[in-house]
Amino acid sequence: MQLTCTTMDNRLRYRSTPPAVRGAAAPPMSREAPLFSSAKTTKRFVSVLTALLAISLLTTLCASVYLHRHISSNAAGNHFHRPNNIVENTEEEAAAPNKLLKDLEHFQQPQRSRPAAVAPTKEKILETSNNNSNNNNNTNTVSTISHYLRQPKIQQVVQSSNGNYIQLSPANNDTSNDRPWSWPIIHTVSTRFMQNQGTLQNLARSRLKLLEAVCLPSLQHQSIFFQNKLLELYENTKWKDEVSSMVQRASNSSSLVVDPMFLWIIKVDPDIDKQILKELNEILEPVKHFTLVVGSNNNFGVGVKNGGWRDGQAGQDLLDAFQDDRVYFPELAGHDENLGSNMHQIIRRAYEARDDRVVLETRLDADDAINVEYITQLQRMALKNLIDAKDSKFIRKRNDDDDDSTPEQAIQKAKWIYWCAQAHLEWNPSSPFYNPNNDAGLVTLFGRFNYCITPGLTIGYAVGTEEKDVPHHEHTQIYPEIALKSDRQRKKDGDVGCGFTPASECLWIVDNPKISAFRSRSMTSAGMFNIEAAGVPSNGNSRNLAYSKNLWQGNIQKWFGISSEKAKEAAEFMGSNYINTVRDNMRGQCTHGHSCKISSVEKLQRTIDLSEEGDGGIEIGSN
Repeated sequence: MQLTCTTMDNRLRYRSTPPAVRGAAAPPMSREAPLFSSAKTTKRFVSVLTALLAISLLTTLCASVYLHRHISSNAAGNHFHRPNNIVENTEEEAAAPNKLLKDLEHFQQPQRSRPAAVAPTKEKILETSNNNSNNNNNTNTVSTISHYLRQPKIQQVVQSSNGNYIQLSPANNDTSNDRPWSWPIIHTVSTRFMQNQGTLQNLARSRLKLLEAVCLPSLQHQSIFFQNKLLELYENTKWKDEVSSMVQRASNSSSLVVDPMFLWIIKVDPDIDKQILKELNEILEPVKHFTLVVGSNNNFGVGVKNGGWRDGQAGQDLLDAFQDDRVYFPELAGHDENLGSNMHQIIRRAYEARDDRVVLETRLDADDAINVEYITQLQRMALKNLIDAKDSKFIRKRNDDDDDSTPEQAIQKAKWIYWCAQAHLEWNPSSPFYNPNNDAGLVTLFGRFNYCITPGLTIGYAVGTEEKDVPHHEHTQIYPEIALKSDRQRKKDGDVGCGFTPASECLWIVDNPKISAFRSRSMTSAGMFNIEAAGVPSNGNSRNLAYSKNLWQGNIQKWFGISSEKAKEAAEFMGSNYINTVRDNMRGQCTHGHSCKISSVEKLQRTIDLSEEGDGGIEIGSN
């Protein structure tokens, strides 16, 4: 049998030719007679080969796209839409077009945050006005309870005998023991300051300025301190009437005792310089009623290591600090002799009530900030998704347009949830080497969600959930491990999830408020991410500069409580002590619990070199 090649319908086909066809033998193929006897046939053959190659490449591409979407769909039970923006930040992405400037002038908060399964893309981040943001920060027209709810003069706290102590009725759960704690949620915000770096005074003072200008005001101005926000928060819960009554009593009584809506716990190096500690206490005076500073290098809560408030380790570490005289604030403030003992009672109540309250643990570095709406939104979502349905009347849906959720999904509650911010701002403070706008520094919007950033990163525990039941990951791995993992891989890993279906909803990406976090990128940073030598930002260009100037004109203070004047003051202070701060930062590299990157050391050393070159170099052998 002999094989011959023919063309048919622009496709190559090989056919078998029997020895005899129509009674005649097939002619032998001579050397002089080529397979394609004409130039026309040869040209057609080349065209066909080219077409086949193109079809093959297109088929491969389509298969890859299909497979990618199929895997993403499985990861979220066919309801997960992986954001189309999981890519590296580029200069084009970081830059803010002129349209965003106009949109920002009319910024408005959306109605809710979303689970990772329906995280919005950047195009929806800045699409509406900021009327709500204006209303939330109008301190002239909205009365607050921050003046009243400040836990004054707690003696021996016994719920049945202390009429001034307010505690909402216990939740409906099997483990409730009615321990004294005012709220159904225990919420801690943990900040680390100069841990394992207590002797680096220049670095400490620069970081202290950042804490004062950035971190402090964002917590001091949280909207949860406003009466209307608190009433709105508990509107759809069994505690609605109790909270309303509490607000009325607070207006008529100056001795009302109510636990803080959240606790700000700052841990510092036990060997930190006493003068630095004194300056820190002075800065924290306005927030002394919900803030505690202890000397400890032990960290719990959000992170890779196990241990937190629920299992008692975090609370016990604070109680030990009281026992060992390592509580530096508010006891050292000296303005209220009972305040230190009052805070001890608050911590003990929170420690003892940890098993029968929802627990939220939030991370916030000393040079970062969260939106003034952030705490309110976290607690709203916790009441909605972690509280028993008998106590919370919220109806849970994936999004406002989802009419396909089953009744089981509508009342489904989670055992635990992670929250992390989506869009955030990064601030590169002005320096002696870089100050093109002659202001506090460059602010850049990062609207794409690449991974969970640390500011505002939160874990929530429902009542009955133990510490060991919650997975702990590096912040860069939370999104792929919780939201992107396929159901098959979860089963293989023995990952039972948080109780939500799909399991990707165990991670919520906070897009309400839309711009949720504010990060400092200065020469005090350990990781030196998005910052080059001499403090020059990695994303500086003309469009960013115009965008940044617009943001400093009121928006940043509106969203984060950060004033441009305070930010500029911090930048100028760091500039006046620039090289000494950089040298301290070099010494602090690779200390326990801090970044250890060769690239960071190189940038810091290059900054010192540039300074010495500007001063005319180093004199050698001078008399």
